[in-house]
Amino acid sequence: MSGVIQTAGQTPLSSRFIGRTGIIDHQIIYPVMYTLVGGGGGGGFGGDVSTGAAGGGGGSGGMIQGIFYVTTGQTYTITLGGAGSGKSSDSDSYAGVGGDSDIAGTFADIASSELIAYGGGRGTNHCTTADHANAYGSQKKATGGGGAPTGTNAYNVAYSFIGAPGSSQGGGGGCGGSYNDNNFAGGGGGGGAGSAGGAPTMGNGPVGAIAPGGDGLKSICNGTTYGGGGGGGYSNYRSSTENNGGTGGGGAGGNNGNNAAAGTANTGGGGGGGGGASTASNRNGANGGTGVCVLRMATSFYTGSTSGSPTVSNSGLDTILLYTSSGTYVA
Repeated sequence: MSGVIQTAGQTPLSSRFIGRTGIIDHQIIYPVMYTLVGGGGGGGFGGDVSTGAAGGGGGSGGMIQGIFYVTTGQTYTITLGGAGSGKSSDSDSYAGVGGDSDIAGTFADIASSELIAYGGGRGTNHCTTADHANAYGSQKKATGGGGAPTGTNAYNVAYSFIGAPGSSQGGGGGCGGSYNDNNFAGGGGGGGAGSAGGAPTMGNGPVGAIAPGGDGLKSICNGTTYGGGGGGGYSNYRSSTENNGGTGGGGAGGNNGNNAAAGTANTGGGGGGGGGASTASNRNGANGGTGVCVLRMATSFYTGSTSGSPTVSNSGLDTILLYTSSGTYVA
């Protein structure tokens, strides 16, 4: 192959002629730009106003982008990761992690037969060492989201954590906030594809600052932002309607009067963390958003052979396929 990288909309990187028993097969190898995002993690459970606990936001799904090269006649299978479930009580298991998304097939330029964007991490309720260890996404490869503020009591270890952006591994879930010496903390924001989730500050009653989810990244295929982290739950008594979900589909944290918001479908956004609230439903963590895949190629090479009903659009000399459910593309 040539050492020159060419993007969709240009002449194919190379053409290859393969001779078989005197018959010449003309196989075209052409570039496909892609954006692949895993499912977002679910938000952590909050608590009632007597404890002031608030859940951490779910981490965004991992997001990978670039160019791969396909060979005519080959089938490429797209599988989208599911949404992590929000935590709905203090007694059930942890919130769910997001599912992995992948593109599988025979790539002309990649030894591996699969590209994977891992699911986002779960938000947690409090922030013990065990909670932090469980805030990762699939295979515990996710980077971290926002953390709880420093303090030592039954609910919050003397520990504050802000992780790195999610990248291909998925954003980590935020740790939950808690009561400490009559001050209340919101939950940490979930990590986004483009930036870490924020850590809240302590504050008496409604004073405690909110923790935003990390922001996502723009797709190189269609310019849409994906992979926002879920916002941390609001501290005790706070009833603001601010949206602290990360840009790119992150859900807002719950508060005393509003339920946490789910990550937007097909963005890989993390679910908002449950708030410290007197109303039971306001304490529930929200579900993450499902994964997404976008492919872009020169219209002159687009075959029209797909499954999964992707949305097809055109931009200049290129065709863009938006997969909101699993499917295939035949080159």
